[in-house]
Amino acid sequence: MVKSHIDKGYDFLKIADNLPLEIYLELLEVGEKNGIPIIGHAQRNLPLEYSLRMKSIEHVEEFLYISKDDSGKKLYNEDLAELSSVALQLKQSDIYIGSTLVIFDFINQCLDDKKFAELQKHEWVKYLPKQERENFLTEKNDYRKMKNSEFEGVKAETLFADYFLWIKAFTRILIDNGVHLLSGSDTYGMVIPGFSLHKEFKFLQEAGVAPYNILLASTVNPARYLNKYASEGTIAAGKNANLVLLAKNPLDNIENTQSIEGVMLKGNWFNGAQLDVMLKEVESAYK
Repeated sequence: MVKSHIDKGYDFLKIADNLPLEIYLELLEVGEKNGIPIIGHAQRNLPLEYSLRMKSIEHVEEFLYISKDDSGKKLYNEDLAELSSVALQLKQSDIYIGSTLVIFDFINQCLDDKKFAELQKHEWVKYLPKQERENFLTEKNDYRKMKNSEFEGVKAETLFADYFLWIKAFTRILIDNGVHLLSGSDTYGMVIPGFSLHKEFKFLQEAGVAPYNILLASTVNPARYLNKYASEGTIAAGKNANLVLLAKNPLDNIENTQSIEGVMLKGNWFNGAQLDVMLKEVESAYK
Protein backbone atom coordinates (compact mmCIF):
# COMPACT_ATOMS: atom_id res chain seq x y z
CA MET A 1 0.00 0.00 0.00
CA VAL A 2 2.79 2.42 0.90
CA LYS A 3 4.70 1.60 -2.29
CA SER A 4 1.62 2.18 -4.46
CA HIS A 5 1.24 5.71 -3.03
CA ILE A 6 4.94 6.48 -3.47
CA ASP A 7 4.71 5.34 -7.10
CA LYS A 8 1.81 7.78 -7.60
CA GLY A 9 3.98 10.63 -6.32
CA TYR A 10 2.42 11.33 -2.93
CA ASP A 11 4.51 13.16 -0.32
CA PHE A 12 2.59 12.01 2.77
CA LEU A 13 0.20 9.29 3.86
CA LYS A 14 -2.73 10.57 5.93
CA ILE A 15 -4.57 8.47 8.49
CA ALA A 16 -8.23 9.42 8.84
CA ASP A 17 -9.30 6.99 11.56
CA ASN A 18 -8.12 4.62 14.27
CA LEU A 19 -6.08 1.63 13.09
CA PRO A 20 -5.42 -1.68 14.86
CA LEU A 21 -2.18 -1.27 16.83
CA GLU A 22 -0.21 -3.82 14.80
CA ILE A 23 -1.15 -2.20 11.49
CA TYR A 24 -0.47 1.30 12.80
CA LEU A 25 3.02 0.36 14.02
CA GLU A 26 3.82 -1.43 10.76
CA LEU A 27 2.61 1.57 8.74
CA LEU A 28 4.92 3.88 10.70
CA GLU A 29 7.86 1.51 10.18
CA VAL A 30 7.28 1.00 6.45
CA GLY A 31 6.70 4.73 5.96
CA GLU A 32 9.96 5.53 7.72
CA LYS A 33 11.92 2.99 5.68
CA ASN A 34 10.53 4.46 2.47
CA GLY A 35 10.93 8.11 3.45
CA ILE A 36 7.22 8.96 3.37
CA PRO A 37 5.87 10.59 6.56
CA ILE A 38 2.65 9.43 8.19
CA ILE A 39 0.32 12.27 9.15
CA GLY A 40 -3.36 12.87 9.95
CA HIS A 41 -5.78 12.18 12.74
CA ALA A 42 -4.67 10.96 16.15
CA GLN A 43 -5.00 7.35 17.25
CA ARG A 44 -7.73 8.06 19.77
CA ASN A 45 -7.82 4.55 21.22
CA LEU A 46 -4.14 4.63 22.17
CA PRO A 47 -2.20 6.73 24.69
CA LEU A 48 -0.89 10.08 23.40
CA GLU A 49 2.66 8.85 22.87
CA TYR A 50 1.60 6.67 19.93
CA SER A 51 0.11 9.59 18.00
CA LEU A 52 3.29 11.61 18.52
CA ARG A 53 5.15 9.14 16.34
CA MET A 54 3.57 10.77 13.28
CA LYS A 55 5.03 13.86 11.59
CA SER A 56 1.90 15.92 12.22
CA ILE A 57 -1.61 15.79 13.66
CA GLU A 58 -4.36 17.33 11.56
CA HIS A 59 -6.51 19.18 14.12
CA VAL A 60 -6.12 20.58 17.64
CA GLU A 61 -9.57 19.05 18.06
CA GLU A 62 -7.96 15.58 18.10
CA PHE A 63 -6.57 16.22 21.57
CA LEU A 64 -10.09 16.30 22.98
CA TYR A 65 -10.31 12.57 22.46
CA ILE A 66 -6.82 11.33 23.38
CA SER A 67 -5.68 10.03 26.77
CA LYS A 68 -2.18 10.91 27.92
CA ASP A 69 -1.62 7.42 29.34
CA ASP A 70 -3.31 4.03 29.81
CA SER A 71 -5.83 5.45 32.30
CA GLY A 72 -8.31 6.22 29.54
CA LYS A 73 -8.96 9.70 30.97
CA LYS A 74 -9.29 12.06 28.01
CA LEU A 75 -7.23 15.24 27.88
CA TYR A 76 -10.50 17.18 27.70
CA ASN A 77 -11.26 16.02 31.24
CA GLU A 78 -7.82 16.92 32.58
CA ASP A 79 -7.28 20.11 34.56
CA LEU A 80 -6.12 22.82 32.12
CA ALA A 81 -3.24 23.58 34.47
CA GLU A 82 -1.95 20.05 33.91
CA LEU A 83 -1.91 20.37 30.13
CA SER A 84 1.37 22.30 29.98
CA SER A 85 3.19 19.01 30.65
CA VAL A 86 1.30 17.50 27.70
CA ALA A 87 2.28 20.45 25.50
CA LEU A 88 5.90 20.05 26.58
CA GLN A 89 5.73 16.41 25.51
CA LEU A 90 4.49 17.56 22.10
CA LYS A 91 7.29 20.12 21.87
CA GLN A 92 9.93 17.53 22.70
CA SER A 93 8.53 15.10 20.12
CA ASP A 94 9.02 17.81 17.45
CA ILE A 95 5.56 17.10 15.98
CA TYR A 96 3.58 19.70 13.99
CA ILE A 97 -0.08 20.47 14.81
CA GLY A 98 -2.67 21.89 12.40
CA SER A 99 -5.07 24.32 14.08
CA THR A 100 -8.42 24.24 12.14
CA LEU A 101 -10.42 26.07 14.83
CA VAL A 102 -12.82 27.47 12.25
CA ILE A 103 -14.25 24.01 11.55
CA PHE A 104 -15.54 23.82 15.10
CA ASP A 105 -17.07 27.27 14.80
CA PHE A 106 -18.98 26.06 11.74
CA ILE A 107 -20.24 23.02 13.66
CA ASN A 108 -21.47 25.26 16.47
CA GLN A 109 -23.28 27.48 13.98
CA CYS A 110 -25.00 24.42 12.53
CA LEU A 111 -26.27 23.44 15.98
CA ASP A 112 -27.77 26.89 16.62
CA ASP A 113 -31.03 27.59 14.74
CA LYS A 114 -30.52 31.36 14.51
CA LYS A 115 -26.89 31.14 13.41
CA PHE A 116 -27.70 28.41 10.91
CA ALA A 117 -30.38 30.61 9.33
CA GLU A 118 -27.80 33.40 9.04
CA LEU A 119 -25.36 30.98 7.39
CA GLN A 120 -27.93 30.16 4.71
CA LYS A 121 -27.96 33.85 3.69
CA HIS A 122 -24.24 34.48 4.10
CA GLU A 123 -22.41 36.33 1.31
CA TRP A 124 -19.98 33.40 0.95
CA VAL A 125 -22.72 30.97 -0.11
CA LYS A 126 -22.07 32.06 -3.71
CA TYR A 127 -18.64 30.42 -3.47
CA LEU A 128 -20.12 27.05 -2.49
CA PRO A 129 -21.00 24.53 -5.24
CA LYS A 130 -24.70 23.74 -5.58
CA GLN A 131 -24.39 20.19 -4.27
CA GLU A 132 -22.46 21.43 -1.24
CA ARG A 133 -25.19 23.97 -0.48
CA GLU A 134 -27.66 21.10 -0.47
CA ASN A 135 -25.47 18.98 1.80
CA PHE A 136 -24.50 21.64 4.30
CA LEU A 137 -27.10 24.42 4.25
CA THR A 138 -30.28 22.37 4.52
CA GLU A 139 -31.57 19.98 7.13
CA LYS A 140 -29.52 17.28 5.38
CA ASN A 141 -26.54 18.64 7.31
CA ASP A 142 -25.41 15.89 9.70
CA TYR A 143 -24.95 18.34 12.57
CA ARG A 144 -28.49 19.64 12.13
CA LYS A 145 -29.67 16.06 12.62
CA MET A 146 -27.90 15.81 15.96
CA LYS A 147 -28.73 19.26 17.37
CA ASN A 148 -31.24 17.77 19.82
CA SER A 149 -29.00 14.83 20.74
CA GLU A 150 -27.30 14.35 24.08
CA PHE A 151 -23.86 12.91 24.84
CA GLU A 152 -23.47 11.52 28.35
CA GLY A 153 -26.39 13.68 29.42
CA VAL A 154 -25.08 16.90 27.81
CA LYS A 155 -26.90 18.52 24.88
CA ALA A 156 -24.88 18.63 21.68
CA GLU A 157 -25.08 22.41 21.45
CA THR A 158 -23.68 22.84 24.96
CA LEU A 159 -21.02 20.15 24.59
CA PHE A 160 -19.64 21.44 21.30
CA ALA A 161 -19.57 25.01 22.60
CA ASP A 162 -17.50 23.78 25.56
CA TYR A 163 -15.29 21.79 23.20
CA PHE A 164 -14.58 24.94 21.20
CA LEU A 165 -13.57 26.87 24.32
CA TRP A 166 -11.26 24.01 25.33
CA ILE A 167 -9.68 23.81 21.88
CA LYS A 168 -8.88 27.53 21.91
CA ALA A 169 -7.44 27.29 25.42
CA PHE A 170 -5.29 24.30 24.49
CA THR A 171 -4.06 26.05 21.34
CA ARG A 172 -2.76 28.88 23.52
CA ILE A 173 -1.03 26.32 25.77
CA LEU A 174 0.61 24.74 22.74
CA ILE A 175 1.97 28.11 21.56
CA ASP A 176 3.14 29.04 25.06
CA ASN A 177 5.17 25.82 25.13
CA GLY A 178 6.73 26.32 21.71
CA VAL A 179 4.87 23.58 19.82
CA HIS A 180 5.08 23.83 16.02
CA LEU A 181 1.68 25.15 14.93
CA LEU A 182 0.45 25.12 11.33
CA SER A 183 -2.41 27.54 10.70
CA GLY A 184 -5.11 26.06 8.51
CA SER A 185 -8.87 25.96 8.28
CA ASP A 186 -9.61 22.68 6.50
CA THR A 187 -12.59 22.81 4.10
CA TYR A 188 -16.04 21.69 5.19
CA GLY A 189 -19.34 23.28 4.28
CA MET A 190 -19.18 27.02 4.81
CA VAL A 191 -15.50 26.83 5.71
CA ILE A 192 -14.65 28.40 2.34
CA PRO A 193 -11.00 28.20 1.17
CA GLY A 194 -9.20 31.53 1.41
CA PHE A 195 -11.85 33.38 3.42
CA SER A 196 -11.77 30.73 6.13
CA LEU A 197 -8.04 31.16 6.76
CA HIS A 198 -8.58 34.80 7.77
CA LYS A 199 -11.32 33.61 10.11
CA GLU A 200 -8.89 31.05 11.51
CA PHE A 201 -6.42 33.86 12.21
CA LYS A 202 -9.14 35.75 14.08
CA PHE A 203 -9.92 32.74 16.31
CA LEU A 204 -6.23 32.17 17.01
CA GLN A 205 -5.87 35.80 18.07
CA GLU A 206 -8.95 35.46 20.30
CA ALA A 207 -7.31 32.40 21.85
CA GLY A 208 -4.42 34.60 22.92
CA VAL A 209 -1.96 33.72 20.15
CA ALA A 210 0.10 36.79 19.21
CA PRO A 211 -0.16 37.97 15.57
CA TYR A 212 3.55 37.30 15.09
CA ASN A 213 3.08 33.64 16.07
CA ILE A 214 0.03 33.35 13.80
CA LEU A 215 2.11 34.63 10.88
CA LEU A 216 4.92 32.24 11.83
CA ALA A 217 2.42 29.36 11.75
CA SER A 218 1.36 30.49 8.28
CA THR A 219 4.74 31.03 6.62
CA VAL A 220 7.94 29.78 8.26
CA ASN A 221 6.48 26.72 10.00
CA PRO A 222 4.77 25.32 6.86
CA ALA A 223 7.95 25.91 4.83
CA ARG A 224 9.98 24.01 7.43
CA TYR A 225 7.33 21.28 7.59
CA LEU A 226 7.42 20.81 3.80
CA ASN A 227 11.25 20.96 3.70
CA LYS A 228 10.96 24.06 1.50
CA TYR A 229 12.50 26.72 3.73
CA ALA A 230 15.42 27.29 1.36
CA SER A 231 12.98 28.65 -1.22
CA GLU A 232 9.76 29.54 0.69
CA GLY A 233 8.48 30.86 4.01
CA THR A 234 10.13 34.28 4.17
CA ILE A 235 10.61 37.26 1.84
CA ALA A 236 14.34 37.21 1.09
CA ALA A 237 16.82 37.32 -1.76
CA GLY A 238 17.03 34.02 -3.62
CA LYS A 239 13.61 32.77 -2.50
CA ASN A 240 10.56 32.27 -4.69
CA ALA A 241 8.47 35.40 -5.26
CA ASN A 242 5.32 34.29 -3.41
CA LEU A 243 3.82 36.89 -1.09
CA VAL A 244 0.74 38.89 -0.13
CA LEU A 245 0.99 42.69 0.06
CA LEU A 246 -1.18 44.27 2.76
CA ALA A 247 -2.31 47.87 3.31
CA LYS A 248 -2.29 47.51 7.12
CA ASN A 249 0.15 45.94 9.55
CA PRO A 250 -0.99 42.45 10.71
CA LEU A 251 1.30 42.68 13.73
CA ASP A 252 -1.05 45.36 15.10
CA ASN A 253 -4.14 43.22 14.52
CA ILE A 254 -4.22 39.91 12.65
CA GLU A 255 -7.48 40.92 10.96
CA ASN A 256 -5.35 43.32 8.92
CA THR A 257 -4.38 40.31 6.79
CA GLN A 258 -7.66 41.03 5.00
CA SER A 259 -6.40 44.42 3.73
CA ILE A 260 -5.00 42.76 0.61
CA GLU A 261 -3.52 45.08 -2.02
CA GLY A 262 -2.33 42.27 -4.24
CA VAL A 263 -0.68 38.87 -4.48
CA MET A 264 2.64 37.86 -5.98
CA LEU A 265 2.49 34.23 -7.12
CA LYS A 266 5.46 32.58 -8.84
CA GLY A 267 6.75 36.03 -9.75
CA ASN A 268 3.45 37.16 -11.29
CA TRP A 269 1.65 40.14 -9.76
CA PHE A 270 -2.15 40.10 -9.30
CA ASN A 271 -3.69 43.39 -8.14
CA GLY A 272 -6.97 43.78 -6.27
CA ALA A 273 -9.02 44.20 -9.44
CA GLN A 274 -7.62 40.99 -10.91
CA LEU A 275 -8.35 39.09 -7.70
CA ASP A 276 -11.94 40.37 -7.77
CA VAL A 277 -12.32 39.05 -11.33
CA MET A 278 -11.21 35.61 -10.13
CA LEU A 279 -13.85 35.68 -7.39
CA LYS A 280 -16.49 36.65 -9.93
CA GLU A 281 -15.46 33.69 -12.07
CA VAL A 282 -15.99 31.33 -9.12
CA GLU A 283 -19.35 32.89 -8.36
CA SER A 284 -20.45 32.51 -11.99
CA ALA A 285 -19.30 28.90 -12.14
CA TYR A 286 -21.36 28.00 -9.05
CA LYS A 287 -24.59 29.75 -10.02
